[in-house]
Amino acid sequence: MELFGWLKNKSSVLGSVKATPEPVPDRFIKPPVVMTILREDQICTETPTQFLHYGWRHGEESQFANAWDVQIKHGHKMLPDAKIHSMAVPLPNGLWLRAASYIDPLIDERGAHTALILFLPASLVYDDMPKMDSITGGPTQELNDTLRYIALRMESRIMSVFTDCDSGEVLAVFKSWRPNYTIHNNEQRWSNAQLVIDTTIKKESDKP
Repeated sequence: MELFGWLKNKSSVLGSVKATPEPVPDRFIKPPVVMTILREDQICTETPTQFLHYGWRHGEESQFANAWDVQIKHGHKMLPDAKIHSMAVPLPNGLWLRAASYIDPLIDERGAHTALILFLPASLVYDDMPKMDSITGGPTQELNDTLRYIALRMESRIMSVFTDCDSGEVLAVFKSWRPNYTIHNNEQRWSNAQLVIDTTIKKESDKP
């Protein structure tokens, strides 16, 4: 009887103590490269940190940009000491592409492909590159030409292009050709190649 009583008491004590679950580590998501298209006099108005955190979306809230902005903030939380690299390159149409991303060995060593996000807000109007086709609601031929050029220049492929006919916003998603891609290495490769931009790639809409 005493033995059964001890077992009963023991089981009641164990039942009253809940097992403490192991802490679940935050899932690591490789931060994207963020980009936008600017005029030449606009490319140096923000520091790399400012551009990465809000300049690439021009400080605007957007249903397209918000999800990617969350990943940028998550990357900062996971890698608070990561460096930020920014680059700006001319486009064949006279505008400039500016891009920024986190640079850290922990990112590079994971072997994952990189998402590159290009956001064009409604507030930006380009004289030589209208964004939205008024009939189809999709990107114009001029913008498509530019996106193809950016894909090659940034060593990536176009995955999808989102357009909002009501707001005039455009978001393009690219994916790097290779894992461990960084815009720092990309910039070095293109600089060393000494390519002539205006003659290397012919715009799609200029072809007969």
